[in-house]
Amino acid sequence: MVPPRLTLVSDNTRDKDEMSTSEDEIAAGQPAERPSALSDPEAAVDHLADRAHREKIRRLEAMLFASSHPLDVAALQVCVEAEDEVAALLEELQKSYADRGVNLVRVAGKWLFRTADDLSFLLEREMAEERKLSKAALETLAI
Repeated sequence: MVPPRLTLVSDNTRDKDEMSTSEDEIAAGQPAERPSALSDPEAAVDHLADRAHREKIRRLEAMLFASSHPLDVAALQVCVEAEDEVAALLEELQKSYADRGVNLVRVAGKWLFRTADDLSFLLEREMAEERKLSKAALETLAI
């Protein structure tokens, strides 16, 4: 009895039928079809690099979103574990949020999410103008 051949899958987009090798193929000695990631090593490396890049972006986004105060690059480098890439990742994230309701902005060397400038009217509150009390009102309060 020949042990079944295992195929490596680089992501979850393939069907289970594609991943399994039938017993007839094994018995006939036919090699199983190799996944494209294995047949093209450069594509596999590119795919892994893209996945790692997306994960770094996700981590930055989560840290910036959850933080109650602006974060500097040094604090973000710790969570991303990519000291030299943080500036480029922040710029990419900033571009992806440019047309959205919140924007990634840099203020005093630190990064934070803010409401888009063109939507600030939605967040304005009507504030009552404070007036000084008259002399009569001050005298009444003093009593």
